[in-house]
Amino acid sequence: MSLARPRALALARLAPGLLALALAAPAAAQPYAPGLRFRTIATEHFRVHFHQGEEALAQRVAAAAERAHALLVPALAAAPRGGTEIVLSDDADDANGSATPLPYATIRLYAVPPAPRSELDDERDWVEALVTHEYVHILHLDTIEGLPRALNEVFGKLWAPSGFAPSLLVEGLAVLHEADAEGGADGGRNANAIFDMYARALALEGPFPRLEQAVAQPFLWPRGNLAYLLGGRFFAFLRERSGPAAIAAFVKDQGSQLWPYRFDTLFERHFGADLPALWAAFGEALRAQALAELAEVRRAPVTAPAPLTRRGSTVLHPRWLPDGSGLVYFDAGTEERPGLRLVSRDGRDAGRLAHVEGNGTLAVRSAREAVVAATDVWREFATYDDLRLVDLTTGRWRALGDGERATDPDLGPDGDTLVYAVHLPGGEMALRRRRLSGGPAETIFQRPGVQVGAPRISPDGRRIAFELAEAGRRDVAVWEDGELAFVTDDDAIDLGPAWAADGGILYFASERSGVYDVYAFELGATSTSTSTATPTATPTATPTATPTATSTATATATATSTATADVDSTATAPGRRRVPGRLWQVTNVELGAFEPQPSPDGATLAFVSYSRRGYDLASIPLDRSTWRDPAPARPRPLRGPEAPSAAAPAPLPDRPYRALDTAWPTFWLPVLGIDGGGSTLGVLTGGSDVLLRHVYVAQGWYGFSSREAGYDVAYVGSWLYPRLTLGSSRYVGTTPGLRELLEEDWVPLSAGLTFTDTHLDRAAALTLGWRARRLRALGGTPVLDEAGVAAYRDGTASEWSARLVATDARRFVSSISPEEGRLASLTLRGADQALGGSFTYASAHASLTQYLGLGGHVALAVRGALGIARGTVGGRQPFTLGGVPSPDVVGLALQPILGGVVVPGDTLRGYPGGVLVGSTVENANLELRFPLATLEHGHAAWPLQLRRLHGALFVDAGNAVPAPPSGGAGFGALRDLRFGAGGELRAEVVLGYYLRTDLRLGVARGLGRLLAAGAPSDGLAGTQVYLTLGPSL
Repeated sequence: MSLARPRALALARLAPGLLALALAAPAAAQPYAPGLRFRTIATEHFRVHFHQGEEALAQRVAAAAERAHALLVPALAAAPRGGTEIVLSDDADDANGSATPLPYATIRLYAVPPAPRSELDDERDWVEALVTHEYVHILHLDTIEGLPRALNEVFGKLWAPSGFAPSLLVEGLAVLHEADAEGGADGGRNANAIFDMYARALALEGPFPRLEQAVAQPFLWPRGNLAYLLGGRFFAFLRERSGPAAIAAFVKDQGSQLWPYRFDTLFERHFGADLPALWAAFGEALRAQALAELAEVRRAPVTAPAPLTRRGSTVLHPRWLPDGSGLVYFDAGTEERPGLRLVSRDGRDAGRLAHVEGNGTLAVRSAREAVVAATDVWREFATYDDLRLVDLTTGRWRALGDGERATDPDLGPDGDTLVYAVHLPGGEMALRRRRLSGGPAETIFQRPGVQVGAPRISPDGRRIAFELAEAGRRDVAVWEDGELAFVTDDDAIDLGPAWAADGGILYFASERSGVYDVYAFELGATSTSTSTATPTATPTATPTATPTATSTATATATATSTATADVDSTATAPGRRRVPGRLWQVTNVELGAFEPQPSPDGATLAFVSYSRRGYDLASIPLDRSTWRDPAPARPRPLRGPEAPSAAAPAPLPDRPYRALDTAWPTFWLPVLGIDGGGSTLGVLTGGSDVLLRHVYVAQGWYGFSSREAGYDVAYVGSWLYPRLTLGSSRYVGTTPGLRELLEEDWVPLSAGLTFTDTHLDRAAALTLGWRARRLRALGGTPVLDEAGVAAYRDGTASEWSARLVATDARRFVSSISPEEGRLASLTLRGADQALGGSFTYASAHASLTQYLGLGGHVALAVRGALGIARGTVGGRQPFTLGGVPSPDVVGLALQPILGGVVVPGDTLRGYPGGVLVGSTVENANLELRFPLATLEHGHAAWPLQLRRLHGALFVDAGNAVPAPPSGGAGFGALRDLRFGAGGELRAEVVLGYYLRTDLRLGVARGLGRLLAAGAPSDGLAGTQVYLTLGPSL
């Protein structure tokens, strides 16, 4: 039997179990904190599971879900078979959700409203929009007809053809129907000004994304958002072209396809042309729309700002240094870790100041210090924002909170008063104030159902301007001594207020014209003209009115305004106070302008600009003669009936969560495999509860040649921290030695506890395990080896193990490999007769891989590993070395679903696989990796894309030394190290739209013992040509 056979056996055993675990663990789902106490609300079509603190929001979700069902089922002519599970959790500060039809229809929602400055921030009701979007996924992906439905009737729900579609189609359909939460009018992200801006840039600053780019994982900004951006607009184009009935028919037909990639046939059948032709027509339509929008902007003089940065991607949150010499900003770009950077007033890049993950909103205290909101994993089961005081000269920081969920900091003129927004349970928010010098935080503003953000303290320290979102509006308000007044009160989305240095003007961004521009509100000023006419688009055009030469800094923010043309009071909500003053439009840009920041000297206005490559910083002189009267805010569609009922509905009853409601097996499969005697046939099943607290897989089989039965049962319990694993198994393999015998390997019980320490930029996991094990030869007697020692003996073991894996390795969007950080692993294993059993042995294996970026995405990977063991299990040597490790196809396929870290194995290329065996192993690897070409090439919407080509040159060295007959273990001499060298051509491919991996074609040559005297020939060395899948080191 070849030495590769045991690995094949292991793969055959592992594949079905991993498949079942994948079905039980939806993408992007994280285990919920064991301490959360869940309850359940049952409605006609849904079960909503929620934990403490989310009671009121769960009632809203339940009502929104039933409304979504009533709206969407007729629209899509589809309904899930059975109810839908909804899990509501408050363990993230980023609005999001997910949905899957497998193993049963499940929606997962985060209990947090969308952040301002996002494409989700203008929904009339964020709960309605979130539930509607995710329920479209359920109706779409759970539509299973024809032969797939017949197969699922037999085996359980395993095949959902629509789930194989690219995100462009899956997310696009959901974005299209977001408008249903707004009463069916134009709404959702298809009507969002930020998404309009993205689409306008793609259409105008071409080339337009090719279809093969859009259906895969594009490098093109806005990358992952491209599926939502263009997918939603593409389905709107199809609906206008063919009608809503064609989309519903497409959904039903798509769910009946046994081969799920027949998109050309489906699109021709339902929309009259194949997908490439429709995509081309859609691109032309989007460009025509963008040109019309551009022409509207150009009716007035267009602002031409001076660029300060040219980094693109995500450049946000600029704040001036106190002396006005430069701007500190947050950069979450594509080529390095996110963090704070500094740019001078004239656009000179001063480099990175500090590493900051996630949020990145900030307030500058001095040239040396800033308060920053950073995102990190909190207590292992949540991802929250917290404030830090960052030293801008060293990058070191001090935590200002622990799970406070704080964002959007600002500092008063004293440098000690800090205000910020916080997320609260139930999707609520509040404004808080505290002192950096010490003392408790106080809540200064909180109102049920109201979202707040971007607070800014006035230069005199008396007032706080901030964003306030309520009843579908997002306005700028001012707080002073407990009183609230509104600067804006209309249908426009108004963001990011910033005070002028004298406190007389509030700058902010608004999409009142359909394009985000910078506006200025002059407090206390009165209008000299009531004209709202738009200036003609000529180079000499002048504003319709000119601001007064001075601003009134002493205006009282809480005074009541009379209705004048100065503040567009026609849309004012009843009972809202208005700040008196005058509104001006400061910029007129073609794409977008955000987060205005007037310089301390009042001469320059910096802001966040936009282009096809993403966000950047730009500036203009503060020339008030160019300001003009704004147009009235464009009206936004209303969501359905706005009139509230006379009395709020009674709360729906709830009960304690029951895991058994969803934990029953949901599928079974016949499984072909192999054991030590030959082929096997068995059955696989598994299941999990919707909270993923109980996940299990069970399989049993019978060997036709061995005439032996086997089984494997595994359980993962996330109801406990550390995470618990239990298992039991019986396999029939073969014994080592001169004559192979069938061998029983029975594990009546195994148990493990996994401790994790997870952060956004690093992670570690420690697993402690124990198992009882029995090895027994079946139907024969072991044969003695040449030394007269039995190569195999029966026995039992009480085996303990410990495995530690830690990594901070990082790769970036354009990387071909990790470019910084390291990956370390340590595995200890042993047994002793004193613990029970007949075997005594111990082994240790450690590895360390370091990644070094050399510039231009060229990277060097350096790995070293050592292993040592004393004693054996049944005569087996514990370590093998040689060849290219076989690809773990199942593990690669499930990596995007189950996550985790892949630890590279010992590798010695240029030698036969597993040719060296021993009780010690030494291994070193050096790889130089370099990019060759970025292609993003595919054929139309086929589920295969050649993303890019890159290469590698490598040198391997290693040895394995068998234990001597007398026992013990020792490493070989340096002269015994064997060397191999070669190169690989690597094609980064995307399979099935979602799985990104490397196809590696390599040539390796064994070089023998280069350090031995005279470099004797090595009969084991040879030349290998190989093709494999997956990463190397």
